Amino acid sequence: MTYPSDFPLTDVKNIITTAKAGTFKEDLRQFAKSVWHIQGYAQLHLIGEPGSDPAPAPQTALAKTPEDAIAALEQLVESHENDEVSAQDLSEWAWMITWAMEQLIALIKEQFWSEDESA
Repeated sequence: MTYPSDFPLTDVKNIITTAKAGTFKEDLRQFAKSVWHIQGYAQLHLIGEPGSDPAPAPQTALAKTPEDAIAALEQLVESHENDEVSAQDLSEWAWMITWAMEQLIALIKEQFWSEDESA
């Protein structure tokens, strides 16, 4: 099985909408699926397929706030819609996927582990 190679525009837009509305818990199923698609696409460009040459290391710092992540995702959507996705845009996937995965992990912990079990 290969990583998704098409830019996951709908999934990026879903994450932006969920993040802006703060409805991660209410939209858990869609958010999780969108993160899954984006993670595969990001891994293709950041890590590559097994046996391929290593991808260059991202040059961007991790997102500091949800607003940073939303702004960067919106920039990627705009770049994609204008057919202007650059290597720098792709390097930003590293921290955006980290941010999205952190949100998803927090939701999974909240949903499936009580306070007593998470210690």
